[in-house]
Amino acid sequence: MSDSAKQSLRLRRPHWFEHFEMFCNEMKVDDVVVAANGQDSILGIGKVNKPQYEYCKELSEKRIFFDHVRSIKWDRAQNYDKRIQLSTRLKGFDRTLLKVKANTRFWKILSDVDLF
Repeated sequence: MSDSAKQSLRLRRPHWFEHFEMFCNEMKVDDVVVAANGQDSILGIGKVNKPQYEYCKELSEKRIFFDHVRSIKWDRAQNYDKRIQLSTRLKGFDRTLLKVKANTRFWKILSDVDLF
């Protein structure tokens, strides 16, 4: 498939497809996960600890949560009322899933937080 055909296909997919693809196929063991609460606080930080995602039919049947899940070893997790406030807003951090690369603006903001 040509690059222009791939680009055209990418443009026609729903916006969530990229997130789902990343969640299912790109996340790897030991990738760091940050559970953000909007742009100004963090609920937890951990690492992916299993190589693949799982479909959890029970969650779907109960309609209480997403039915595609990842196993995370949480190094730090907070209740909502004790969430970690950030000194700098994560402006632009507005996606369900976002890959944060080293030495980017998001990386620097998150690196300054005392998470452990």
